[in-house]
Amino acid sequence: MLLIDPGDEDFVAAPITSQPRASEFDLVVTDWQAAGLNVLSIVRVHKLTVLAKADIVRRLGVCSSADREALAKITMPRILSSMKAMRIMTDFAPDADLAMRVAKVGRIA
Repeated sequence: MLLIDPGDEDFVAAPITSQPRASEFDLVVTDWQAAGLNVLSIVRVHKLTVLAKADIVRRLGVCSSADREALAKITMPRILSSMKAMRIMTDFAPDADLAMRVAKVGRIA
């Protein structure tokens, strides 16, 4: 499922599966038939990946507004939290090696 299209040759996507798992990051696609899916499906929101638009084989369908809203409720707080943590880390330690050490131990080593 395409989640973010930054307007270049890549996009951010999350895998879709028919196998349910117990995770707070899974979103059941309630309008799965309208989305072009064959069976009830789950978006694995915590398994994000970057893919090339050139690799898209076909478009299945479009998620309903209800499914998009549910997806936003799951993803946006986590994305914003991650962005804030990354900004704090890079503001505190702009050097990449130092930033990695900060990420590992929570302070400058």
